[in-house]
Amino acid sequence: MSSSESLDSRLESLLERRKRNSTYRSLKEYRTVQTASDRAGSSKDELIDFSSNDYLSITHSPSLRSRYLRRLKDCPASLFGSAGSRLLDGTTPYHTSLEQRLARYFSYASGTQNAGPSTSDTSALLFNSGYDANVSFFSTVPQRGDYIVHDELVHASVWDGMRGNARRGVPESQRYSFRHNSVDALERVLREIISLEIERHGKGIIYIALESLYSMDGDLAPLDEILILLDSLRREFPHHVSPNKVILVLDEAHTTGVSGKGGRGLAWHLQDRSQGPDRDERYRSRARRVRDWCQVRVMTFGKAVGGQGAVLVASPAVRQFLINYARPFIFSTAMSVNNVLAIESAWDVLESEEGDQRRRDLQRICNIFNHEVSRLLQENVVPDTLLSLLADKDAATPTEPTHITPLITPHPHSLALHLREQGFLTRPVVHPTVPKGRERVRVCLHAGNREEDVLGLLAAIRVWLLHGPHTAAAPPLKARL
Repeated sequence: MSSSESLDSRLESLLERRKRNSTYRSLKEYRTVQTASDRAGSSKDELIDFSSNDYLSITHSPSLRSRYLRRLKDCPASLFGSAGSRLLDGTTPYHTSLEQRLARYFSYASGTQNAGPSTSDTSALLFNSGYDANVSFFSTVPQRGDYIVHDELVHASVWDGMRGNARRGVPESQRYSFRHNSVDALERVLREIISLEIERHGKGIIYIALESLYSMDGDLAPLDEILILLDSLRREFPHHVSPNKVILVLDEAHTTGVSGKGGRGLAWHLQDRSQGPDRDERYRSRARRVRDWCQVRVMTFGKAVGGQGAVLVASPAVRQFLINYARPFIFSTAMSVNNVLAIESAWDVLESEEGDQRRRDLQRICNIFNHEVSRLLQENVVPDTLLSLLADKDAATPTEPTHITPLITPHPHSLALHLREQGFLTRPVVHPTVPKGRERVRVCLHAGNREEDVLGLLAAIRVWLLHGPHTAAAPPLKARL
């Protein structure tokens, strides 16, 4: 920075570089509706929402609004500010009650006939965001001598937590990334760590960071296969692989509210499907694996729950450790009572028949959309212009239909702009959010979307494929992947 260069000019120069690289970010406002029938007249200013994380369309629920207003009316506490951190003045009976409710709700024993672990073995700690929850855990809980293993596409909050931990905890040399959703790659990493532990007579704990559903690729983690792997390594290395030595930390941000009974998430759903007298030992072993290995879960409220914040579900010891050591928790003002009441009201809906119906509606829309996307790609209208991970033969695992579908294309801005002009809101996602060569338009589906809107979106994509401004200078998509 020269003596004559100001701070603003320096920053503007760096921003210009992003503009030239098409990686510049800015804030934009859009008016959205769930379906074309919700538009006021024929206004194209209101875009059909295929972008937001409101997967269950719960923010549009009249019953959620009425439940929330009733709680506000009956609440004698100050609503609009907690007036301090949780350790000072920010913990109210409303915060404690919500944490206790969520601990019971997300316990593997809840809603099942199997006794499982008692709910006293499950605790919950509220955070202002899922980002804060992940940073808090990974920056404090792993200690020097431990190891952190993570999927290469795990959320930025996990990366930031690991970086914050490096100085006094787990150095970069003991952090291992493995190829996205590859169980074989994970096994190779774990065997390398086990060999090191045997050689050093170490006592390190291995933390495995996964997401149940990855927000950019829209694919589910192969959780069952990973748990089977851990069981296999446990039999082979009983002194180095056990639930005391390997902790699986599962970020359920995009499955909270959507997967499992009442939206309890993927891990809970996996073990619940294994319950009941008609299940054989194979299924019962699966339920036991989930309870043994999936010891820490981050459930967020900012997506399908329609609110703000997150809860970390773990043992009481983990909860107390975070209260004492996690800086994002200690030095942040607690969420307001107003927000706590909104989360309670959303949970009333998630547990009700309405919540079940919204999950069924979402799954139906997912099936329709993914079927039509597969048909569109099979038509091969314009080769090397569009690819879905549903049809990506190089993907680590086959992709099940989920409520997130990335459309990989060298022209994400062009496609997103065309869809907006046709009345559909989707968003382009480019580097550095995703790797170079994996630019995309991300489509998020909602329970409130209708079949005719889905078909309209796909028709607009087909028109773009036929007539869009595809530049000859762009390298073929397959070469870029």
